[in-house]
Amino acid sequence: MSILEITILAVSVCLDSFAVSISSGMVHCAHPLRHALRLGICFALFQTVMPILGWLAGMQMKAVIEGVDHWIAFGLLFAIGAKMIIESRHAHPEKPVTKKCSTRMLCGMGLATSIDALVIGITFAFVNTTILPAVAIIGGMTFLFAFTGVYLGKKLGVLFKKMVTIIGGALLICMGFEILIEHLMLSR
Repeated sequence: MSILEITILAVSVCLDSFAVSISSGMVHCAHPLRHALRLGICFALFQTVMPILGWLAGMQMKAVIEGVDHWIAFGLLFAIGAKMIIESRHAHPEKPVTKKCSTRMLCGMGLATSIDALVIGITFAFVNTTILPAVAIIGGMTFLFAFTGVYLGKKLGVLFKKMVTIIGGALLICMGFEILIEHLMLSR
């Protein structure tokens, strides 16, 4: 694959991370620089490691991963989104919606947004792509998109105030359904 093809692929792979970053920035904006760095680094690490794991798995794991990747991504995004919505219903009106994003939640979001990158890594094994430059581009693009997404989400959060957590959770759930539907429709 050419550098241009890998860059286009990297942008498409990191769009899920970008959307989740916007949602997270809406909710977790007490320390935006710190949160943007944590999220960007976490998402970039997942988006870098998962294609390497996929590349290593190659042909042996393709059928198994292809069959369940959409269910894993759906389950993780749905669970995180539902948790955000449930938490918003139990929040006291006088408490701010912003809070620290736990490491567990951060890793869950990172894993959920990188399942497709695992499958792309398998594709890299089939088309003889040099893995290190490819994952460096994917990781770098993911960091930039996630970092920017947090700040965009912070700006949107100021506009929506009380509905921030519900909107963020709903976006994650919708993204999970979109991934599930897309894969189920393509498998027909």
